[in-house]
Amino acid sequence: MASPDKPTQPADYRYLGRSRKLVEGRDKVSGRARYAADVTLPGMLHLCPVSSPHAHAEIKAIDGREAERIAEVVAVLTAEDLPSRERVITSRSSAVLAKGKVLFVGQPVAVVVGRAKQRPRMVPSGCGWTTGPCPP
Repeated sequence: MASPDKPTQPADYRYLGRSRKLVEGRDKVSGRARYAADVTLPGMLHLCPVSSPHAHAEIKAIDGREAERIAEVVAVLTAEDLPSRERVITSRSSAVLAKGKVLFVGQPVAVVVGRAKQRPRMVPSGCGWTTGPCPP
């Protein structure tokens, strides 16, 4: 038996199944819309992930010292530097930074933290890391 408070037919729904006018559309197509990437705050830092070119490899070492010598770079962080839930990575969405081994191409193994928005993108070549083959 249906509750009198809950809608039972699609016609009873106020929003579900009904078209709605997109109020932000004009701002998006005109270039006036602001996105998170458009926000700049004083002292703001920017992150640039260092991604793995390997689909399956053991991480033997990550050395960010060369990248950290660049004035705009604040730090190079790895999974060892971040708090962890100590859970097994089962998908791309649960992988923050690779820890111990890389599971897929493009998996972030480190992140470069910098003051300039563009500069950290050039730094990952200075972030050396060593991998070895992983048993299947």
